[in-house]
Amino acid sequence: MFGVAFIGFVMAFNIGFGDKILEMSTFAKSAVYLCRAFVRDVKLMPVYDLTPIFGAGLIMIFYLTMLLVGLALMFAMMADSLFNAKYSKVLKEKADHAAYWHEDEPLEEFARWTKRKSWWLLKRYFPSLNDRIQKYRQSQEGQGEHEMDDFGHNSSGFGKAQGGLALQDRRPSVATKDSWRMGGGGGKRALEDDRQSSHSTGYSDDSEINHRPRPQDLMRAIEHMSGRILSEITVTGIEIKSELHDVCERVAQMQMAVEELTWRCDKVKGEQESQLQDDLHEF
Repeated sequence: MFGVAFIGFVMAFNIGFGDKILEMSTFAKSAVYLCRAFVRDVKLMPVYDLTPIFGAGLIMIFYLTMLLVGLALMFAMMADSLFNAKYSKVLKEKADHAAYWHEDEPLEEFARWTKRKSWWLLKRYFPSLNDRIQKYRQSQEGQGEHEMDDFGHNSSGFGKAQGGLALQDRRPSVATKDSWRMGGGGGKRALEDDRQSSHSTGYSDDSEINHRPRPQDLMRAIEHMSGRILSEITVTGIEIKSELHDVCERVAQMQMAVEELTWRCDKVKGEQESQLQDDLHEF
């Protein structure tokens, strides 16, 4: 739209002033001259000097049209960005991983853009190769899911076996409590039976330690959560700041209204007092 409007003005200036102004004798020269005039490198005063009324109107229309088109383009870009930031599902999914992907790093962002562009070119110009790669990746993901399922079944079977052993070993421990009540010798036997039962089950605190997360995993999870919380806090702060700005504007308007009403009340009061004094003087 900007280019079409600019080409129209180039043709108008070339046709209207090409035979009188050297800088607008050709289409290319007129385009270069209008570009320089738009960035305020040169002035369009020769056009105004030749025909003040027509030249002034054409210059005003040129600047206003170009500025309005530029503002419309800027507002369209802002509206599109706001719409995507608020309603786009893709950007919402990426926002969850913003802290991990380091979007502020230019080199990493360039590498991700190159990767996305490569996948797009592969999908656009080599669809068969893209289909093969996707099938291979899906097969690899399917194998990983099957391995996780097998591990879950094995772990559940192992847990059931451990539970059975625990139930079997609890039975003699209950009997040892009764023998502890019967006398001291029975108590010693009960302690020995409990130790043997604990060794037979093979249960120890080492298994719990092995299943605990590593410090590196904990730090990574904390950084991920802190990044998400920080982004939420930033968005909330922006919203609060905008709301406070609106509240301040409304308070300022109310203050101006109060001042206006106070001034009017003082004026009415002064008029009434002067009227009363005039009436008293008349009497």
